[in-house]
Amino acid sequence: MHLTDTDPALVARTIKDLASESSFTLNAYWLAVVGDRKDYAARLAPLLALPKMPVLIVKERFDNANSIMNDLAIILEQNRAAVIAAFRHDGAAPECLGVVLLARSELAVAVGSSPVLWPEWVPGVGGTEVPCRIIDITRRINVPLDEVGANTGKLNRALYAVEGALIRRMVVVTDQVPGAHQRLFEVIGRRSDVAWADFLAKARSAHTNIPSSESYRPSVRVGDSVVSRLWDLAQAGSAKEVDRATTGLAEALHLASTDALQGWHECLFGALARGHDASQNGPGKFARSALFTISASCQYITCAAHAHEYPQLPLNLITSVVDDLYGGLANIESCLNRMPRKDLR
Repeated sequence: MHLTDTDPALVARTIKDLASESSFTLNAYWLAVVGDRKDYAARLAPLLALPKMPVLIVKERFDNANSIMNDLAIILEQNRAAVIAAFRHDGAAPECLGVVLLARSELAVAVGSSPVLWPEWVPGVGGTEVPCRIIDITRRINVPLDEVGANTGKLNRALYAVEGALIRRMVVVTDQVPGAHQRLFEVIGRRSDVAWADFLAKARSAHTNIPSSESYRPSVRVGDSVVSRLWDLAQAGSAKEVDRATTGLAEALHLASTDALQGWHECLFGALARGHDASQNGPGKFARSALFTISASCQYITCAAHAHEYPQLPLNLITSVVDDLYGGLANIESCLNRMPRKDLR
């Protein structure tokens, strides 16, 4: 995954929220930046004009908890002009001040709060000791689940592609091995289903009529897709039903050997959902991983569609989750599309 820096607007919003809740005289907000820090500082500083905060580039090590406040005093000294310009307010002594520290990596030590001695030249309070807090905000830039920067829309596209690949594969297998679907259909079938072939036909029609892959959202209630049935089973099925579905999915896809799974790798959600049977073979492992990767992806895009009902979470966490799910779905689709289509009996 290519690392990029967080949108300065999101950083500024986070800092302002933290500053409004702080009771410390001095607050230092530490942020790890991958790209050009001078350029990033130039983009961030104007967003922190009210109240104005100096955005400083860290050159000291800040790796010893016993001297970290001294390191802070040094960087203030190195940036005296910027600090004075930011802190002076009608000649009055500052009451609650903030600085932003741009570093190359996250803060190396765990620091809460400590007293710090203001340099003598700080207007109004020079030479006095005040309570200070240093907080690493690199992993605290909270955003909603549908944050544009996390590119959650690619999960919709990937699920649409996986649905198409599942339908194509199951149609091919059903034509050549008519009973391969039986075990799976026993656990995902509904009373409204006339037969397996009828279910696949309806799923294919529903998939074809989706206006845009960007807006694709499977529905458990409607249940007109393979992925929605798998999602429902993973969410509400018993452990035994999940085990039967795993075996059934491998059979319905005719995963006779690991040769058909060349290039497949297990993503996080598949790995976390592994059963107690550590000796599970390749086809079984693929089927179980696919079941839970699909389920987690469906759940995520549904939550994202109602993001206002859910808490905001760290951007880097959301981005990593979306990337992992997307990679898992893309890999499942690729494997399904490469599976042999002839002589399956």
